[in-house]
Amino acid sequence: MGINLGENSGRFFQRDRSVRFDYPNSKAYVSVAFGDYSDEIQIKITDTYGNTIPIQYDDITSYYDNRDAVVVASGDDVTDSAYPAFQAAFSVFQAAHIWFTPG
Repeated sequence: MGINLGENSGRFFQRDRSVRFDYPNSKAYVSVAFGDYSDEIQIKITDTYGNTIPIQYDDITSYYDNRDAVVVASGDDVTDSAYPAFQAAFSVFQAAHIWFTPG
């Protein structure tokens, strides 16, 4: 389930299980969740022919996919009169690929 860095460097991820390969830096950013009954994750990376590629754990990133920052916004009290403003805000956040949850 590889994702080429050049094709998806601006991709907006939404809790998906994925791996992004940064070939120039020999890194793979792996996004998986722990299971309900274990605090262990086993990862195996193979090439096109099924050969196992040796890997070394480096670090857990501070932010998803080693991004620079995380932004989450929420809006309260969406009413009929405030709806146009919330719609405008939602459009701006969506265009910037930032979560916005109206309530």
